[in-house]
Amino acid sequence: MKKMMLMGAAATMLFFACSKDKDKNNGPVTVEYDGTSLTTAVKVNHGVVVNGNIPDASTDATAPKLAAEMSTDSYSAVAGRYIIVPLKMENTTVPTGAYVKFEGATSYFKIDFSKPVNGRQAGENPSLERATVADSGIVIQLPNDIRDKVFKLIVAAYDATGKISNPVTLSVSVLNTAANMDAQAFVGKWHPTRQKDTSWHPLYADVETYSWFTCRDGRPAYTYDSLSTSDWRARDYFRHYDDVYLQLLSDGSGVDYRKNTVVSVDMSKSVCGALTNVTNTTTYNLNISWGYNAATKKMIVVYDLGGTGKMSDFMVTEAEVYLENGKLYTKVPSYVNEYVKQ
Repeated sequence: MKKMMLMGAAATMLFFACSKDKDKNNGPVTVEYDGTSLTTAVKVNHGVVVNGNIPDASTDATAPKLAAEMSTDSYSAVAGRYIIVPLKMENTTVPTGAYVKFEGATSYFKIDFSKPVNGRQAGENPSLERATVADSGIVIQLPNDIRDKVFKLIVAAYDATGKISNPVTLSVSVLNTAANMDAQAFVGKWHPTRQKDTSWHPLYADVETYSWFTCRDGRPAYTYDSLSTSDWRARDYFRHYDDVYLQLLSDGSGVDYRKNTVVSVDMSKSVCGALTNVTNTTTYNLNISWGYNAATKKMIVVYDLGGTGKMSDFMVTEAEVYLENGKLYTKVPSYVNEYVKQ
C-alpha cells in the first residue's frame, strides 16, 4: 500500500509539472515542461545533475567572465534536436566547464569541457578563448515532445582552478516542427534555382576565370602586363555545383547539401604553352534542424550539426518564407531565394 501511495504521489507531481495535450494543429501529443521536468527530460553532453542552485560567482579578478551580450543573443532550437550555446568570454581565462540551470528547476547541470564529444574539438575562432579545451560549448538535446516554448537558461563557466564566472540568463525559443501542421507544408527536398536582389539571377551558377601566363626560366608563370607576344591567356579556374539542396524532414531535422567540382591549374605540372589542370570535388553534408513560426511566417534553420560539430561551425539563420505556385521562397532584407521541389 505504501508503495502504491508513493507511485501515486510521483504521478501527481508529474501531472502538474508536465501537462500533456494534443497540439492545437492536431499534430502529435506535446508536453508543457517546467524547469524541473525539463531538467529530467533533456540530455546534456558530459553534464551531471547536482541538486540546488549554481554556485556563486568568484570574486577573484582572474575568474572567468562571461560576456554580457550572451544574454541578448538569440538562441533557437527545435524539439528533439539541440540547444547549442557557445560561451563568449570577456577575458582570456579559459573555462574548462560550465554550470547550466533551467529557470525554476531545483537542480542544475555541471558540464565538463575536457571530454570531447564524437571528436568535436574547440573551434579556431579566437573569440571563444578555448583553444586548449577539447569540448568547447554547451550542447543540450531536447525531448521530442516539448511544446513550442520560450524559457530561460542560466549559465556560468568555471576554470581549471574552480573559479566561477558571473552567471548570465539566456532566452531560448523552441519550436516543435513535428507537431506544427503549418510547418509540414515546407517538408521536402528543395533545390535553389535563382536569387533576386535588384533583379533575378541564377543561384550557384558556374564560375570561371581567365588569366594571362608567360614563360619564365622555362616554366609558366602568371603575368599582369602581357607585353610579350609569346604570352597566352587561359582559363585558370572553373567551379561547377553538381548538386545543391535543402532537405527539410517532417520531424524538424534536415540536411544542407552542396557538392561542387573545382578545376584549377597545377603549376607544378604545367609547362610553357600547356597548362595542366587538377580537379577536386568537395561535398558539404551539414545536419540541420528547422522550425516554422506561423505567426511571424518565419523559418529558422539551426546548423546544430547533430550536436557533434565545432562550435565555430554552429549557426542560426532566420528568414521569412512562403510557398507560391509550388515553389519555396526565402526572404531576408537584401534578397529573395527561390527553390523548386524535387
